[in-house]
Amino acid sequence: MKRIIISLFLILMTKSLFAGVNVGGTAGAIYLNDLHLQSSFGWIVGVDLFSNVSVIYNGFTGSFSKSDLDSNGAVDTEREYRHFIHMGKVQYLYPLMNYRLLIGASAGFGSAAISYNRKDLSIETDAEEKLSIAGIWAEGKYHIDQKFSVIASAGFVSVDDAGKFAGKNISGPDFKVGVSYTLIGRNKKLY
Repeated sequence: MKRIIISLFLILMTKSLFAGVNVGGTAGAIYLNDLHLQSSFGWIVGVDLFSNVSVIYNGFTGSFSKSDLDSNGAVDTEREYRHFIHMGKVQYLYPLMNYRLLIGASAGFGSAAISYNRKDLSIETDAEEKLSIAGIWAEGKYHIDQKFSVIASAGFVSVDDAGKFAGKNISGPDFKVGVSYTLIGRNKKLY
């Protein structure tokens, strides 16, 4: 799956040698229901295919941990959930306000490495799976100048519940904010 996404991304990138290329970083939260609310940090690499359409590689990782106390106040159970996600996305952004503000939507799919670790006194339980993931987002982008932009997205992701996570609800809302830098090309005319 990862090879297909990377190959598709490279083919589209060579097709668009003279298109804009953007890189950036994001921070946010993803709520995967049975795997709890997890902080999320990630990176993006995007290529503008057409005037308003981009292909984006988005990778992000995050975790959640919790300790339960017994009646004496000592740690009884420790739980940790982690995710590491690779996604390919297609994004459409419509320009508003002389091209400074863009709003739109994106959809994507990819792979998710989900892990769970639980320690009950002296017993330790581990589970890790590579699963498929898909999502849709409402997106916004504000061009600060010809190179820098602020980005935001809110959407819903759904992770396949196979293998060791069968029967678990591991889908939910995903929120991100970040910054983007245009490496090649420049942002649209701003005025």
